[in-house]
Amino acid sequence: MENLKKKWNNGGNEKYGYVGPDGNWLIEPRFDDAEDFCEGFARVEIGWRWGFIKPDGSWLVEPRFDDVEDFEDGIALASVERRYGFINTDGEWLSEPKFDRVELLNDGLAGAILNDKILDSPWYLIRRDGSLLVDREFDSISDFVEGIIRVEVDYKYGYVGRDGTILAEPVFDDADNFKDGIARVKFNGKYGYLKADGTYFIEPKYDYLSNFSEGAAAVKRGDKFGFIGPDEVYLVEPRFDDLDDFHQGVARVKVGKKWGFIKPDGSWLVEPRFDDADSFHEGLARVKVGKKWGYITRDGAWLIEPRFKAACNFIYGHATVMVGQKWGFIKPDGSWLVEPKFKDGEYVKIGNRVGFLYSDGHLSWD
Repeated sequence: MENLKKKWNNGGNEKYGYVGPDGNWLIEPRFDDAEDFCEGFARVEIGWRWGFIKPDGSWLVEPRFDDVEDFEDGIALASVERRYGFINTDGEWLSEPKFDRVELLNDGLAGAILNDKILDSPWYLIRRDGSLLVDREFDSISDFVEGIIRVEVDYKYGYVGRDGTILAEPVFDDADNFKDGIARVKFNGKYGYLKADGTYFIEPKYDYLSNFSEGAAAVKRGDKFGFIGPDEVYLVEPRFDDLDDFHQGVARVKVGKKWGFIKPDGSWLVEPRFDDADSFHEGLARVKVGKKWGYITRDGAWLIEPRFKAACNFIYGHATVMVGQKWGFIKPDGSWLVEPKFKDGEYVKIGNRVGFLYSDGHLSWD
């Protein structure tokens, strides 16, 4: 099936069909719309109705649905008259179309709303056969991450397991998705970490607590910031006015009104002397002195003296910088890759790559 690719018969009957690796039609173009094959079948549309075909072009399920999604483990979401349910590969309903809205989740589950015409209609967690995973109503749900889903009730957050077990009741003011078996939560204005079994990894007691990065999490004690390890022992005592997470073994920190960089043990890599700074990327950090930006190496030496009105981090061996009101691109040695000539909102080409230039200088590559 991976050898079959959908193709629009442009200049012919303007229908979709499927071609093989040599570009020849294996399924003649006769569909108004079509998608690629998934689990051995492809969803296709004829006359505003969707169905599924086999690799030989014959019908698996004839087109009679308003909309369908791909099969997953032999089950597909389908709708009739704007109501959603689930079908099997015979086109039979496993779950009658009774939901106004369904959001497919991973792990073979879904979130569903029975009546979206009612303001603040609740979400239900359901299996692909339409049965309830847990007999509870939620204001919002996220997708499953590490087998756990975050749910919201009355502006409070909790967690539900893959089997429908309530791992933590919705009592948290804020909550992140799980990562590496723990999730950051906020309770009574304080931050901590929750384990997958619903017990605390770190009790909520910090005014600020970041996600762990390179074995360290930023915390706030009083009005100063520092870093702790997973055992809550201070790796760097709180003494900074602001900071960022460790990145490539370095963290940017602020003392007074100046920024510098520290090592994981808290010693200075570059003492604070910059009016603004960003993390190191490709061995260089963009820093600001007065109203101009430049770039330093990890020993604090200037590689490119501050001379730009604005500057972005290096990526793919070049950085976007502004001179006057125009953007250009420099190499790591400070020489011009492309001299400033671009305005915000333009498409630019660098080598064989084309990107859209945003007002902050960042590129979105096509």
